[in-house]
Amino acid sequence: MIFVPQKPSEAQLEEEAAAPPEPPPRPQHVCLACRVPMTRSGELNFRVGGSVGGSAFLKGNWNELSEQLQPFSVYHCPSCGKIDLYEPGM
Repeated sequence: MIFVPQKPSEAQLEEEAAAPPEPPPRPQHVCLACRVPMTRSGELNFRVGGSVGGSAFLKGNWNELSEQLQPFSVYHCPSCGKIDLYEPGM
Protein backbone atom coordinates (compact mmCIF):
# COMPACT_ATOMS: atom_id res chain seq x y z
CA MET A 1 0.00 0.00 0.00
CA ILE A 2 1.33 3.41 -0.94
CA PHE A 3 0.64 6.43 1.22
CA VAL A 4 -0.15 9.61 -0.69
CA PRO A 5 -0.19 12.77 1.45
CA GLN A 6 -3.28 14.93 1.05
CA LYS A 7 -3.16 18.63 0.50
CA PRO A 8 -4.65 20.58 3.49
CA SER A 9 -7.95 22.31 2.82
CA GLU A 10 -8.30 26.08 2.89
CA ALA A 11 -10.28 25.85 6.14
CA GLN A 12 -7.41 23.97 7.81
CA LEU A 13 -4.89 26.54 6.57
CA GLU A 14 -7.03 29.43 7.88
CA GLU A 15 -7.44 27.66 11.23
CA GLU A 16 -3.67 27.24 11.61
CA ALA A 17 -3.04 30.88 10.67
CA ALA A 18 -5.66 32.15 13.16
CA ALA A 19 -4.38 30.06 16.07
CA PRO A 20 -2.15 32.07 18.44
CA PRO A 21 1.44 30.86 18.66
CA GLU A 22 2.30 28.75 21.68
CA PRO A 23 4.48 30.54 24.26
CA PRO A 24 8.02 29.22 24.54
CA PRO A 25 8.53 26.74 27.38
CA ARG A 26 9.91 28.12 30.63
CA PRO A 27 13.53 27.24 31.24
CA GLN A 28 14.07 24.67 33.97
CA HIS A 29 16.08 26.14 36.84
CA VAL A 30 18.64 23.68 38.19
CA CYS A 31 20.57 24.08 41.44
CA LEU A 32 24.22 24.84 40.67
CA ALA A 33 25.34 23.16 43.88
CA CYS A 34 23.67 19.74 43.59
CA ARG A 35 22.17 19.65 40.05
CA VAL A 36 18.59 19.09 41.30
CA PRO A 37 15.62 20.88 39.62
CA MET A 38 14.59 23.90 41.69
CA THR A 39 11.03 24.58 42.85
CA ARG A 40 9.32 27.94 42.34
CA SER A 41 8.35 29.47 45.69
CA GLY A 42 6.56 32.62 44.48
CA GLU A 43 7.53 36.27 44.09
CA LEU A 44 9.33 38.64 46.41
CA ASN A 45 9.29 42.45 46.15
CA PHE A 46 12.38 44.47 47.02
CA ARG A 47 12.18 48.18 47.74
CA VAL A 48 14.72 50.09 45.66
CA GLY A 49 15.51 53.77 45.39
CA GLY A 50 15.20 56.47 48.00
CA SER A 51 18.01 57.07 50.45
CA VAL A 52 19.04 55.95 53.91
CA GLY A 53 20.75 57.49 56.90
CA GLY A 54 20.78 61.16 57.83
CA SER A 55 19.57 62.40 54.46
CA ALA A 56 16.44 60.22 54.77
CA PHE A 57 15.72 61.87 58.14
CA LEU A 58 16.06 65.37 56.66
CA LYS A 59 13.88 64.63 53.60
CA GLY A 60 11.11 62.91 55.58
CA ASN A 61 8.31 61.35 53.53
CA TRP A 62 9.56 63.05 50.34
CA ASN A 63 12.28 60.43 50.28
CA GLU A 64 9.72 57.68 49.65
CA LEU A 65 8.59 59.24 46.36
CA SER A 66 11.65 57.85 44.58
CA GLU A 67 11.23 54.32 45.97
CA GLN A 68 9.92 51.54 43.75
CA LEU A 69 9.15 47.85 44.16
CA GLN A 70 11.27 45.45 42.11
CA PRO A 71 9.67 41.98 41.86
CA PHE A 72 11.75 38.78 41.67
CA SER A 73 10.72 35.16 41.20
CA VAL A 74 12.08 33.00 44.02
CA TYR A 75 13.26 29.42 43.42
CA HIS A 76 14.59 27.07 46.08
CA CYS A 77 16.42 23.75 45.96
CA PRO A 78 14.53 21.02 47.83
CA SER A 79 17.79 19.15 48.39
CA CYS A 80 20.24 21.71 49.79
CA GLY A 81 18.01 24.76 50.47
CA LYS A 82 19.84 27.13 48.08
CA ILE A 83 17.69 30.10 46.99
CA ASP A 84 17.94 31.86 43.61
CA LEU A 85 16.21 35.05 42.44
CA TYR A 86 15.20 35.61 38.81
CA GLU A 87 13.28 38.23 36.87
CA PRO A 88 9.53 37.54 36.96
CA GLY A 89 8.34 35.18 34.27
CA MET A 90 11.65 33.37 34.00
